[in-house]
Amino acid sequence: MKCIECGTQTNDRLLDRELMVELPYRVVLRDSPAAVCPKCGEEYVGIQSPTETFLGLAQWIAKRPGRLHCSEVRFIRNALAWTQEQLGRKLGVAPETVSRWENGKKPVGYQSELALRFLVLVGSEVADQLDSTQDTPTKVEIGPGEEVRAAS
Repeated sequence: MKCIECGTQTNDRLLDRELMVELPYRVVLRDSPAAVCPKCGEEYVGIQSPTETFLGLAQWIAKRPGRLHCSEVRFIRNALAWTQEQLGRKLGVAPETVSRWENGKKPVGYQSELALRFLVLVGSEVADQLDSTQDTPTKVEIGPGEEVRAAS
């Protein structure tokens, strides 16, 4: 690519880059692909796969010891692409409660924090089952070496 500032052909490099997120600590992306102008020094750094990067950071947050900071709750919710209403529904609380957690006006309850960490690590499919309106099956069949099949 050509430098926007001076028009010189850029060189591809890998750079460490601070990720600008609202968390109580710095987050540095190691070896981010970048284009650097050899003439003026202008740097063009991108994130190779933003969704995977943010989900990976959310999983790291969920695994770290200690209670979640309010900004970490907001970051996790955004990384999962959920609204406050959706997260509240999955955790069984009002959207206003999620807002209070994220603004630091109320700490996340212990059980809600465990559930949130679980959802990040296991995946949202588990919580989606709770929102399902599917009826309870009338029969479940299990055979040797087969998958479980349900019939309504």
